[in-house]
Amino acid sequence: MARRITIADIARYAGVSPATVSLVLNGKYTQGQTARGTAERVWEAARVLGYRGRIRMRPEPGAPAIGLLIADRESFFTTYYGPRLLKGMWHVADEYNAHLFLFSDRMEGQPVTFDYLRKELESRRVNDLVVNVNNNLSESLLDTVEALAIAGTRIVALWRRPKSWFAPCVAPDDENAALLMLSHLFELGHRCVALVATEPDERTLLITERFAAAAREMGVELAFGEALFENGGKWGVLDDDQAVARLLGCSSPPTAIATLYDGRAVGVAKALRSLGYRVPDDISLIAYGNMPENRPTPYLITMVQSPIEQIGETAVRLLVDPESSYSACCAGPPIRLPVALRVGATTGPASKAGPYSRSRVLRSF
Repeated sequence: MARRITIADIARYAGVSPATVSLVLNGKYTQGQTARGTAERVWEAARVLGYRGRIRMRPEPGAPAIGLLIADRESFFTTYYGPRLLKGMWHVADEYNAHLFLFSDRMEGQPVTFDYLRKELESRRVNDLVVNVNNNLSESLLDTVEALAIAGTRIVALWRRPKSWFAPCVAPDDENAALLMLSHLFELGHRCVALVATEPDERTLLITERFAAAAREMGVELAFGEALFENGGKWGVLDDDQAVARLLGCSSPPTAIATLYDGRAVGVAKALRSLGYRVPDDISLIAYGNMPENRPTPYLITMVQSPIEQIGETAVRLLVDPESSYSACCAGPPIRLPVALRVGATTGPASKAGPYSRSRVLRSF
């Protein structure tokens, strides 16, 4: 019987420590703890060595084989999202002795085609595909996935489902996330808040619209009457320092800032700190994202967390569990998994000190 591959074997192959391998395989990898690209090297070593605890090179005859299609391998492995999604997927895959394979939208710098992706799936006996649908996936690749579905491949979409797809979609409860953020701030006495977001894609716009609607219902003023986007909004390109300076320099500065997503929260926290503002004494900060508690930041950020691991688990279970309702979910609404509020050190009662030192902020801007 062949010897079982261990974490030590993967560490030797990848040229890293066993502790680093453990961090990556358990979804606790962060840019601050390991160098950029290390996570991808660890996953590749696990695949090559045939590490049965997490990933296999080729499925045994009759065993389920599932693919995960992503865009931008590097960013996928150097964020919290990628490793935690894989951890959830492998948790269920091991339960059903299924095999997982990772596919990217580009090979050797060139976009993958329908024929290429189909051959890759066939060579690994992959009949089911989980697609990480985000802004980085091109329209041509989305069309390719639709063609694979027509040809018989079962598809599960993550985050959102393109309108033409007939496939289940697994996503966090974004609408409730917006409500949780605003309700938490409202309970603390905040009546003027700001929303800072990334690019205005379809998902982000839906969240900002729900946030604005909830603000109107609660009688909370939304600074500038809309979200400030990193890129694509009416203000043009705004980095975190510029967004914070513009918000705190307006006629009615907010007492709290909500951000989409956790990457922006870190930037906003640093910008507030550099401008001399105390969080949460002067201004509160809350985010929607998936940052774990061990993230090395100046604060433990109050956050509404997406259930990333559960999203991965649910997607795989739809494909491997004989009792799952895959067919019914194809035409039904997305499966929305509950989000949760984690109260950290960045939210507190609304400041009663009045407007902040706006002249200092305006000079910074």
